[in-house]
Amino acid sequence: LQPPRRARSFRKAMVRWRLSLAVCTFLAQAQDYLDTLFHRGRSLHEYHHKEFFSNLGWAPVVNMPQRDTPEYFALLRQDYHMVHDLQPDYVGYTIDIKIDPCRDLIKSGGLGEACCRNTNSQGCQDYYEIVAGQDLQVAFLQNAHVASCKGTIFATDPNCGTYLEIHRPGRLEVYADIQIDDIGLPDGYRTMFLATHRLCRGLHEIWWVVRTRSGPYVQKIKPFHVSAPTCSGPPGAASPPIQKSSLTDIP
Repeated sequence: LQPPRRARSFRKAMVRWRLSLAVCTFLAQAQDYLDTLFHRGRSLHEYHHKEFFSNLGWAPVVNMPQRDTPEYFALLRQDYHMVHDLQPDYVGYTIDIKIDPCRDLIKSGGLGEACCRNTNSQGCQDYYEIVAGQDLQVAFLQNAHVASCKGTIFATDPNCGTYLEIHRPGRLEVYADIQIDDIGLPDGYRTMFLATHRLCRGLHEIWWVVRTRSGPYVQKIKPFHVSAPTCSGPPGAASPPIQKSSLTDIP
């Protein structure tokens, strides 16, 4: 004997419901697993403090610290990912950074700091050597959409969006940064200013970083050199000698 038709329909409905529930549970667990696997496989280094950085970022920040302060930099994640070993230009997309693009007033054509704004590369200068102290003007271009968190609940999170950062070569500490994702599809080069009051003589780099939920991704590195000022000596160091006036300087 076969069960009544209503009983068979009810059993089929229960089987479909259980199957849908199992699929949803599997997809949720698979997403968490893929996020973890992707994070581990693309990290720059296996840091002993990775778990600490994984707890930072991607949360609405109610009391946002003032930018360019130690409290602000303490919020930034440092588990950087290098994207395909920084792919060459004009392969898939292009990212370009120019340093101090309007330094020479004659070459700027009388436009001053606006000489490189919404132009192609011919309107922009580029220098390797700078003097730290005043804010540094930089020009940047990407011929693709610039990732942004504007309009989301993560808009105030400093670990979400596209930024330019200043680093020492091989070091993760951020000396200055500026958010550059206010325009998703820029028309030509755009210019902004980076703080340089923390920089001392030596090699530095500007990193193009996309800060995501799985960590910050470095897509471009632009090296430059700071010729001055020199850093102050460490605590306890001897002061430099003071040159005395010669006899010829005495009236």
